[in-house]
Amino acid sequence: MADLRGLDLVFCMLPHGASQDFVPGMIDDVSHVIDLGADFRLPPDVYTRWYGETHRAPEIVGRFAYGMVELYPRRPCYTRARRGARFAIPPR
Repeated sequence: MADLRGLDLVFCMLPHGASQDFVPGMIDDVSHVIDLGADFRLPPDVYTRWYGETHRAPEIVGRFAYGMVELYPRRPCYTRARRGARFAIPPR
């Protein structure tokens, strides 16, 4: 993998499952990550039930915040989850 240390923002637009192998190796070296796939949208147990396979990076799923700022900019449930978030998963 290329040296990504110090980057301000990384967008991941990878096929299903690929972000689970890529993101853990760089998540602490970049400022922000936005994963456009589905790999970090669901809690690991729900992911397993939905996709029929075990999530390969469950330890970082909780670090991602679901971001829907365009639709609900002032709703407390979305604002609280995003506040201070460095890693985001936008709606599909």
